[in-house]
Amino acid sequence: MSTKLRIVFMGTPEFAVPPLQALVQSGHQVLLVVTQPDRPSGRGLRSHPSPVKEEAEKLGVPLFQPGRLKKSESIALLREVSPDLVVTAAFAQWVPREILSLPRHGCVNIHPSLLPRYRGPSPIERAILSGDSVTGVTLYLMDEGWDTGDILAQESLPIDPEETGGSLHRKLADLGAAMIPALLERMERGPLVGRPQDNRAATHAPPIREEEALISWSGDALFLERQVRAFNPRPCAYAWLQGRRIRILRALAVPVPSGDAGGAAPAEASESLAGAKQGITRAAAGGKAGTILSADRKRGLIVATARGALRILELQPQGRKPMRAADFLNGHPLEEGSAWE
Repeated sequence: MSTKLRIVFMGTPEFAVPPLQALVQSGHQVLLVVTQPDRPSGRGLRSHPSPVKEEAEKLGVPLFQPGRLKKSESIALLREVSPDLVVTAAFAQWVPREILSLPRHGCVNIHPSLLPRYRGPSPIERAILSGDSVTGVTLYLMDEGWDTGDILAQESLPIDPEETGGSLHRKLADLGAAMIPALLERMERGPLVGRPQDNRAATHAPPIREEEALISWSGDALFLERQVRAFNPRPCAYAWLQGRRIRILRALAVPVPSGDAGGAAPAEASESLAGAKQGITRAAAGGKAGTILSADRKRGLIVATARGALRILELQPQGRKPMRAADFLNGHPLEEGSAWE
């Protein structure tokens, strides 16, 4: 290594931890970690540090937790640090022009999508919701837009049929971290040059709204399955049953005999969850969307949708721990023909 780069890292959630570890392990100088202030959470709203703060403290890297990065004191501190490079990952704050222009190698963001697809804060969940079969990570030079800068590197990753938002977060975080060494090697050879994004192909990934997690039984079973996977573990898909809010943690679209009210069988249902892709008898499939078609340990907990049906595999009643649907039915018998709200 010829010259050690002076690096500032900005990030907050778990997604940003592997990239921080990769930068520290690279042998370059991580001068400062910038992360969000501690936030109240959980019962009692006690203040909790971000995952990046916890990791930075373990690694012994100096910390800075500004309320607003664009304040003059934040800009002054970073100007004093004088980094060669700023790397960001899920920082969740706007980076002002004054900071973008500070490092000689610019500011590089690690974004979990194949830009220009899914610009915005929720690309992982949106990719699963849309039924995409592939996603990836983009490293790009930041400008004043949201995820609009020139692309430096991209790596793709298949989305498994049973992928959840949580599992895909972890895979993409690791992929982003694995891309860092090659980027740093390029910087040692000279200035970074990227390729412009095609704005005509851009799509957007706006923040997930709480109401998007509510299961609508009038939807397609395949979409509801993706909804459950995309929002696991946060914000977690849910529905109402007998006046109780029930989180749905795992579910699978299953066939309904064609010609019945439940609609045609979704051909793409996953094969890998043993026993989950069992059909529904023609007599049981006559209910409207939201009707419980099956509620026993053998056939499982199956609910009619506008097209197909959804077999609920794991759920969590409000105030309780997650449990298998079969265990839930042991303590909460449900009648076939009754309905979710």
